[in-house]
Amino acid sequence: MRISINTSQKGFTLIELMVGMAIASVVMAAIFTFYQNQLKSHITQEELVDMQQDARVSMYMMTREIRMAGYDPANTGATIRTANAGQIAFDSDDNDDGAIDVNSERFYFGLSNDADGDGVADGTPCNLERGSWDNGFNPVGLSPVALNIDALNFVYLDGAGTVLDDDGNGNVTASMAAIRSVQITLVARAGEQLRGLMYRDAGNRSYTNQQGTVLLDAPDDGFHRIRLTAAVKVRNLGL
Repeated sequence: MRISINTSQKGFTLIELMVGMAIASVVMAAIFTFYQNQLKSHITQEELVDMQQDARVSMYMMTREIRMAGYDPANTGATIRTANAGQIAFDSDDNDDGAIDVNSERFYFGLSNDADGDGVADGTPCNLERGSWDNGFNPVGLSPVALNIDALNFVYLDGAGTVLDDDGNGNVTASMAAIRSVQITLVARAGEQLRGLMYRDAGNRSYTNQQGTVLLDAPDDGFHRIRLTAAVKVRNLGL
C-alpha cells in the first residue's frame, strides 16, 4: 500500500507569524501616534481660536466705547469718572438727549477677580467685565465680555503724549481732566484649565504694556496666551 504526501500545501511558520505581528504592531503604533498628534493639534487650535476671538472682540468693544468717553453735546458734565491702571469708567451721552442715563450711558471695564484693582488676575476664573456705575459710582450690572483674562492695563496720556500717573501705580485722580488718549493692553489665556490632549506653551516670556512695564511675569504653566494692545484717542475730551 502506497501512501502519498502532498507537499505543495503552504502555511506560516511560527517565526513568520511573529514577524508579521511585529510589523503590524509597528504600523498600528504609527497610526495611533499620528491620530493622537492630529487630535492634539485640533484641540490646541480650537482653544487658540476661541481665545483670539474673545480677546479681539473685547478689545474692539473697549476701543470703540472709550473713544466716545465724554461725548456730551449738551455739556452736561460727561467725562471720565475713574482712571486706574486696571479699571476705567466714563460717561457718554449716546442718545444725544442731554442727560447721562446711569444705567446705559455710564460705562465701566475691569476684571472680575481683581480685588486690589491692579489689573492682574488674583486667581481663576477671571474675566473682563463690562457694566455701568450707580449714583455712588460703584460698578453695577456687570457681565463678562471676555473669559480667562490674566491682565488688563490702561495707561493715560495728556495732549502732549506724556503719561499721567498721579500715585506712581498707574492711577490718575487729580489729573483726569488732562486725559486725551488711553493705551490699552489685554492678556488673554486659552482656557480655564489645561485639557489633556493639548500642546502646551513654553510659557517662558513675560507680558508688558506699551510703556514696557511688565504686567505678567513668565507664567510657565503650559497655557497659551495672547497680548493685544491699542491706543485710543479720546476725541471728545478737552473740547
